[in-house]
Amino acid sequence: MEVLSNYGTKCCYRSHRGTSIFLESDIQPVISLEKLGLDSLKASAILNALEDLLKIEIPNEAIEQITTVGDIVTKVDELLASQT
Repeated sequence: MEVLSNYGTKCCYRSHRGTSIFLESDIQPVISLEKLGLDSLKASAILNALEDLLKIEIPNEAIEQITTVGDIVTKVDELLASQT
């Protein structure tokens, strides 16, 4: 994931597949969900919300491997790309 630009408190990143996302500048793709204070229940709730919002299904095996913000972006990006 590469940084495209920095907009003060937000940074724009481009995933490997070309999707651009904006994150608060203190939330970097390499930061672990645990460091952000997200236990497995909170992380699961976020992933469920993304599934509902984006009409995707994240396989359980993939969920177990998601440990960082970047992992979430990468997996969602892959799933969205596979729908087209």
